[in-house]
Amino acid sequence: MKKNLNIVFSLILVMFLVTGCGCNKKDTNKEVVDPNKPVINYKTIKNLKFGTASFYVSNGKTYVDTTIINETNNDIKIEKFTILFKDSNNKTIKTLDVSLDVVKKKETKNINESIDGELYEIANIDYEIK
Repeated sequence: MKKNLNIVFSLILVMFLVTGCGCNKKDTNKEVVDPNKPVINYKTIKNLKFGTASFYVSNGKTYVDTTIINETNNDIKIEKFTILFKDSNNKTIKTLDVSLDVVKKKETKNINESIDGELYEIANIDYEIK
Protein backbone atom coordinates (compact mmCIF):
# COMPACT_ATOMS: atom_id res chain seq x y z
CA MET A 1 0.00 0.00 0.00
CA LYS A 2 2.81 2.38 0.94
CA LYS A 3 4.57 1.49 -2.32
CA ASN A 4 1.42 2.33 -4.35
CA LEU A 5 1.04 5.64 -2.53
CA ASN A 6 4.65 6.59 -3.33
CA ILE A 7 4.11 5.74 -7.02
CA VAL A 8 0.91 7.83 -7.20
CA PHE A 9 2.61 10.73 -5.42
CA SER A 10 5.60 10.51 -7.80
CA LEU A 11 3.30 10.46 -10.85
CA ILE A 12 1.45 13.56 -9.64
CA LEU A 13 4.76 15.34 -9.01
CA VAL A 14 6.00 14.45 -12.51
CA MET A 15 2.72 15.69 -14.06
CA PHE A 16 3.09 19.07 -12.31
CA LEU A 17 6.66 19.41 -13.46
CA VAL A 18 5.85 18.49 -17.07
CA THR A 19 2.82 20.77 -17.38
CA GLY A 20 4.45 23.67 -15.58
CA CYS A 21 1.81 23.69 -12.86
CA GLY A 22 -0.88 24.80 -15.32
CA CYS A 23 0.60 28.22 -15.85
CA ASN A 24 -0.21 29.24 -19.43
CA LYS A 25 -0.03 33.02 -19.23
CA LYS A 26 1.23 34.21 -22.57
CA ASP A 27 1.94 37.75 -23.67
CA THR A 28 -0.04 38.12 -26.89
CA ASN A 29 0.44 41.89 -27.10
CA LYS A 30 4.04 41.79 -28.29
CA GLU A 31 4.90 44.25 -31.02
CA VAL A 32 6.01 42.52 -34.18
CA VAL A 33 9.19 44.05 -35.56
CA ASP A 34 9.50 44.02 -39.32
CA PRO A 35 13.19 43.58 -40.19
CA ASN A 36 12.51 44.94 -43.69
CA LYS A 37 11.03 48.22 -42.42
CA PRO A 38 13.31 51.16 -43.23
CA VAL A 39 15.13 52.72 -40.31
CA ILE A 40 14.55 56.23 -41.64
CA ASN A 41 11.05 57.31 -42.63
CA TYR A 42 11.43 59.78 -45.48
CA LYS A 43 9.11 62.65 -46.38
CA THR A 44 9.18 63.97 -49.93
CA ILE A 45 9.08 67.75 -50.30
CA LYS A 46 9.62 69.41 -53.70
CA ASN A 47 11.22 66.27 -55.19
CA LEU A 48 13.65 65.86 -52.29
CA LYS A 49 13.42 63.12 -49.67
CA PHE A 50 14.03 64.30 -46.10
CA GLY A 51 14.62 61.86 -43.26
CA THR A 52 15.95 61.97 -39.72
CA ALA A 53 18.96 59.67 -39.52
CA SER A 54 19.45 60.25 -35.78
CA PHE A 55 18.11 62.40 -32.97
CA TYR A 56 19.64 62.59 -29.52
CA VAL A 57 19.98 64.86 -26.49
CA SER A 58 23.29 65.39 -24.69
CA ASN A 59 24.91 68.02 -22.45
CA GLY A 60 22.21 70.67 -22.80
CA LYS A 61 21.84 70.34 -26.57
CA THR A 62 19.63 68.45 -28.98
CA TYR A 63 21.31 66.98 -32.05
CA VAL A 64 19.62 65.98 -35.28
CA ASP A 65 21.20 64.36 -38.34
CA THR A 66 19.12 64.74 -41.49
CA THR A 67 19.56 62.86 -44.75
CA ILE A 68 18.43 64.59 -47.95
CA ILE A 69 18.16 62.58 -51.17
CA ASN A 70 17.67 63.88 -54.71
CA GLU A 71 16.54 60.93 -56.83
CA THR A 72 15.73 63.09 -59.85
CA ASN A 73 17.89 63.69 -62.92
CA ASN A 74 18.06 67.43 -62.18
CA ASP A 75 19.92 69.58 -59.69
CA ILE A 76 17.55 71.15 -57.15
CA LYS A 77 18.38 74.55 -55.65
CA ILE A 78 17.07 75.05 -52.14
CA GLU A 79 18.44 78.05 -50.28
CA LYS A 80 17.04 77.11 -46.91
CA PHE A 81 14.92 74.49 -45.20
CA THR A 82 13.43 74.37 -41.72
CA ILE A 83 13.45 71.49 -39.28
CA LEU A 84 10.28 71.50 -37.15
CA PHE A 85 10.49 69.79 -33.76
CA LYS A 86 6.96 68.72 -32.73
CA ASP A 87 5.40 67.22 -29.61
CA SER A 88 2.93 64.33 -29.45
CA ASN A 89 0.04 66.73 -30.23
CA ASN A 90 1.83 67.76 -33.45
CA LYS A 91 2.45 71.24 -32.00
CA THR A 92 5.73 72.81 -33.13
CA ILE A 93 7.95 73.34 -30.10
CA LYS A 94 11.09 74.64 -31.81
CA THR A 95 12.34 75.30 -35.34
CA LEU A 96 15.79 75.31 -36.86
CA ASP A 97 16.63 77.00 -40.18
CA VAL A 98 19.35 75.28 -42.21
CA SER A 99 21.13 76.64 -45.30
CA LEU A 100 21.33 74.08 -48.10
CA ASP A 101 22.14 75.55 -51.55
CA VAL A 102 22.08 72.91 -54.34
CA VAL A 103 21.39 69.19 -54.12
CA LYS A 104 22.82 67.68 -57.28
CA LYS A 105 21.05 64.99 -59.28
CA LYS A 106 21.20 61.55 -57.63
CA GLU A 107 23.02 63.07 -54.63
CA THR A 108 22.56 62.25 -50.95
CA LYS A 109 23.49 64.90 -48.38
CA ASN A 110 23.83 64.45 -44.64
CA ILE A 111 23.24 67.54 -42.52
CA ASN A 112 24.35 67.53 -38.85
CA GLU A 113 22.81 70.28 -36.71
CA SER A 114 22.34 71.04 -33.03
CA ILE A 115 20.01 73.30 -31.11
CA ASP A 116 20.38 74.65 -27.58
CA GLY A 117 18.11 72.94 -25.07
CA GLU A 118 17.23 69.37 -24.17
CA LEU A 119 14.12 68.62 -26.22
CA TYR A 120 13.03 65.34 -24.62
CA GLU A 121 9.34 65.89 -25.46
CA ILE A 122 9.89 65.67 -29.24
CA ALA A 123 7.64 63.05 -30.81
CA ASN A 124 7.95 64.03 -34.48
CA ILE A 125 10.37 65.87 -36.73
CA ASP A 126 9.05 67.56 -39.86
CA TYR A 127 10.58 69.65 -42.64
CA GLU A 128 9.62 72.73 -44.67
CA ILE A 129 11.40 74.23 -47.65
CA LYS A 130 11.61 78.02 -47.73
